Amino acid sequence: MLDVRPRGKARTRQRNGCRLRVAARWLGVLAVAIGASITRPVLGDFNSIQNAVQTARDGVHAGISPHPGAKLPLNLDFTNSHGKQVRLGDYFHKGRPVILDFVYFRCPGVCNFVQTGLVQTLNKISAHIGSDYNVVTISFDPRDTPNAARRKKAGYIAASTDAAGLKKHWHFLVGNQASITKITNAVGFHYV
Repeated sequence: MLDVRPRGKARTRQRNGCRLRVAARWLGVLAVAIGASITRPVLGDFNSIQNAVQTARDGVHAGISPHPGAKLPLNLDFTNSHGKQVRLGDYFHKGRPVILDFVYFRCPGVCNFVQTGLVQTLNKISAHIGSDYNVVTISFDPRDTPNAARRKKAGYIAASTDAAGLKKHWHFLVGNQASITKITNAVGFHYV
């Protein structure tokens, strides 16, 4: 089990009133950890099931191994839920934390719980999306499409108490395998 409680400097910063930055960072780690801990292929997709079984036999497992201090490859290209090409760095602004989570949009299981939990948490915090933080959700399945991202985003926004804010500042991205691999490796997110 992954312990995501703040330690050391993070705990000190939390006591000194910077709760949003620490909470957002740990919420993102938690979302990544939950998403990584129980991923399973789409039911009925025999090739995905076969690949997952073979990968497990080869000793590769889903999980998270954080890389504190690592720099994100912000020059990576993705496609947003409107079908527009974007750079990952477009969503990172100095002084504004980003909650970064990984799911896949056709996921029949835990991805939905991760996203629903994220919406519920965002509904409870006093910080405002867009001015205090941004949220970026990246699909780790290169087969996902902007249409799938748009449908998922619409469903989660409907469950929010700040639909306008989430619509504008919660970004759902899809990408090619190379970009997905680079960002998941950079943050230590391992999936099967």
